[in-house]
Amino acid sequence: MVFAIKAAARMRAFVYGFLLQIAEITSVSVIGSLLVSYALFSLMELERIQEAMMVAFVAPLMIAPSVSVLFGRSNYRLFRKQRALERAAQIDEMTRLLNRRAFMGRAERVITDEQTGRAPWLLYVDVDHFKCVNDTYGHPAGDAALQRVAEGIRTACRGTDLVGRIGGEEFAVLVKSAGTEGGILVAERIRAAIAAIAFDWKGSDISLSVSVGAACWQHGDSFGELVEIADQSLYYAKTHGRNRVATRDDLAPARPAALPVPVNGPVHRAIAVPAPITAERAIVAAQRLTPSV
Repeated sequence: MVFAIKAAARMRAFVYGFLLQIAEITSVSVIGSLLVSYALFSLMELERIQEAMMVAFVAPLMIAPSVSVLFGRSNYRLFRKQRALERAAQIDEMTRLLNRRAFMGRAERVITDEQTGRAPWLLYVDVDHFKCVNDTYGHPAGDAALQRVAEGIRTACRGTDLVGRIGGEEFAVLVKSAGTEGGILVAERIRAAIAAIAFDWKGSDISLSVSVGAACWQHGDSFGELVEIADQSLYYAKTHGRNRVATRDDLAPARPAALPVPVNGPVHRAIAVPAPITAERAIVAAQRLTPSV
């Protein structure tokens, strides 16, 4: 939405500039025509002066719009070329997704601005065993695989989500206003969509899968912290089987299981000795406790 508003603002600025250009050219034409007419008044007969003044006013008003249109068309072509260059600088040529710089810049602005409402998610997506595809079938096959992965991610995401290619076989998705569970659903859709890809390459069937690290924005998280959590979650997914989704909950250390305490029977409690323990001598004291009935 923000980017559509900015594009509309650029177009309005161009239209206002075009109208201002017409006014400027018309004003300059009228003034120039009057000056020329004034210089020629001394050479004219008195009855011709009124006609000359009419021509001095009317002629620029008729000529200026045509001249302005010519200048406007030229400026519009320059405007379109500039917009094409700006877009090319933000798009990954192979996958037609946002490149790393454009994605990170836009995602950071969204995270900074979207401090209320349903929390956004940052997803890091990495193609599993991509090096094997390149080594076995060649780089053209790897490029074809990346294009199919990009299309699968784009199809699995919503129209409001940001999708970019941020590395060789690594992609990123910013799921806007997803809430506590929406990002997981999108991540699973992406994983399932890529797992369903199988294409023929010169007689060989190539299947693909991805690992996804998902980070949900929480109050107080900076964009850098969200990136770090997504990256760590992706590493967890890659090292725990691949073709799966991992979140920050998977990064939390497991709590040790409590030791069972017998209801009946003696309980042995170890008591630490305050004196320093040396290699020559160690003392451990134990006390036998009998539970009361």
